[in-house]
Amino acid sequence: MRKILWQEAINGKAKVLNDASVTIGVFDGLHSGHRVLIKRIVHNSHNYLPVVVTFKENPAKLLQGDKFSGDILTENQKMVKLAGMGVYAVVLIDFSYNFSRISAENFFNFLNAAFTIKEMVVGYNFHFGNAQSADSDVLKKLTTKEHIALEVLRPVTYRKQVVSSTRIREAIYHGLFDKVKAMLGDEYVVQIPGKSLVRRLDQIVFLKKDAITQVLPMQGRYLCTYNPMRENEKGEVEIKDKELICKVEDDIHLESLCFMKPIAVNRNLSLT
Repeated sequence: MRKILWQEAINGKAKVLNDASVTIGVFDGLHSGHRVLIKRIVHNSHNYLPVVVTFKENPAKLLQGDKFSGDILTENQKMVKLAGMGVYAVVLIDFSYNFSRISAENFFNFLNAAFTIKEMVVGYNFHFGNAQSADSDVLKKLTTKEHIALEVLRPVTYRKQVVSSTRIREAIYHGLFDKVKAMLGDEYVVQIPGKSLVRRLDQIVFLKKDAITQVLPMQGRYLCTYNPMRENEKGEVEIKDKELICKVEDDIHLESLCFMKPIAVNRNLSLT
């Protein structure tokens, strides 16, 4: 799968993406609603190149600051999953305040000049442009003018409610991992950055909480599996105010963990 930075795209380096089927979004969880969009562009009826336009980092990190509860997927996890789904290329936007000021029409024109778009597929709640002021109706006018096909897909639901990244974050925080898996269509795996390791004492690993960029459950003790893609070793993790305490086997090098179920949690805490 090709990765093309936004600046490279608007400078002409994406011209190789001829006859593309494009979807746009943050895709921070690649949940079941996102997957419908991806499958639609990958399995398009004209053999167009499936291209995803997304963000290097979630814009909410900049816009919400300390109120942002964390990523659902790291950039690396997202790229691996998109490649596995058959996406040909990803255009990565490095979001900034300057980028946020681009009007909807200018954003569309930048994209349309960067490569040959044949069709676009977006979700029912798609918004774009300065202050997210434009919706799929505005996009329809722009695509019609350029003879680009547009399809707006209906929402995907789970237990009669729309699947959303916000809903998944709340489920992660409250330790509802069965619901998380149902909405993600996959296990929720937290990657452990090397910089998060504070110290290790035999079978106890101490991790710095604020070095982990992904959403974590509320404070408490949880059953989990370590390095689920490899050893899949069962263990226990305690989430405290400023650190994670993991009980592991002597020979385990902790790179990731997958939460299974709560053992004991503090229900008096809130996500925000």
